[in-house]
Amino acid sequence: MFDHVSLGTSDLDRGAAFFSSLLACVGAGVTKRDAESVSFGPNGTEWFYLYQQAPGVTIAGGGTHVAFSAASTDQVDALCEAARANGATIRRPAGPRPDLNERYYGTVVVDFDGNVIEAVAYLK
Repeated sequence: MFDHVSLGTSDLDRGAAFFSSLLACVGAGVTKRDAESVSFGPNGTEWFYLYQQAPGVTIAGGGTHVAFSAASTDQVDALCEAARANGATIRRPAGPRPDLNERYYGTVVVDFDGNVIEAVAYLK
């Protein structure tokens, strides 16, 4: 079980807008913001952090994969659409993937820093 997840970003304002849009779809919002970071979570909790990387530091995305639990297929669909609207690459459109799990319904997107973001709901 994880306590929190932190990602670096090359553009904190852009990252904050991107993740605000996506995480609202799964019930999380901005809980704190300063010049170097922004934190997100549901109901005032903090479990997802985004940090501005220092100038000249290369972001090591591409290998980072974070999957968020969604309460419904509607939340998965909304996150996928929010990602598309914010310029993400859609690696796997929202939908069932019986090859992964007969109950799996999810989407996989890639943000502008190369982080792989997934939202998953399990069908009943």
